Amino acid sequence: METKVDIEQLLRDGQSIQMTVNGYSMYPMLTPNRDMVILSPLPARPLRRGDVVLYRRENSILVLHRVHRAASEGLYMVGDNQTKIEGPLAYSQAR
Repeated sequence: METKVDIEQLLRDGQSIQMTVNGYSMYPMLTPNRDMVILSPLPARPLRRGDVVLYRRENSILVLHRVHRAASEGLYMVGDNQTKIEGPLAYSQAR
């Protein structure tokens, strides 16, 4: 029997989570079904270019991408294997 884990709640509670990645947006740094990541709560410092952050797309899925730019209007994110920059995303979408 598989147990559903609320990743966002665990991170809000200050816990770290280890999980296998899925999808090619961060390839070649992360290969799906091979590489694992350890997700930790956001750092106390401001997010900056190059940070890898888990975020929830508006009313949608969780995504692990790199900060392209952190600006007053929000975060601009991009996968290592992508050229399209997504944003601005609300800072509250970052987990």
